[in-house]
Amino acid sequence: MPCEPTSASRARRLVRAALHTWDLGHLIDDGTLIISELVGNAARHSGCRLLRVSVRLPDRDRVRLAVTDKCPQPPTAQAPCCDDESGRGLALVEAMSDRWGTQYRTWGKTVWAECALKTADCIPSGTGKDSEEILGLSDLPESERCRGK
Repeated sequence: MPCEPTSASRARRLVRAALHTWDLGHLIDDGTLIISELVGNAARHSGCRLLRVSVRLPDRDRVRLAVTDKCPQPPTAQAPCCDDESGRGLALVEAMSDRWGTQYRTWGKTVWAECALKTADCIPSGTGKDSEEILGLSDLPESERCRGK
């Protein structure tokens, strides 16, 4: 999807649909906030033209929300003043998720956050595990990967 702030609403719809499909509706509020912050950070700081959003069940007991872009620069947590209107995204991701991190690739990075499921929510083995939207990320020429950020 386009690497722009307005893509956050599309990413939230993807998260809602996946969590609803997996009967994990109680995670929708946290999940949509987390994905909004991850998309916002990519749009604001990566300088890339496209990003990829994914929602996965890597194990039976957790959901992984992720945003991939082609900019190799790591996400950097800021220390905003109390009056600042931005700069709290990664702090929110850390507070709302059980863990988060960055997976680096030769061509960019994936910033992810995981939410643990309650025991009663654990997904049985063999059920669908991925809900993913990929729009042309692999077609992005190297010159478009990162604009000087």
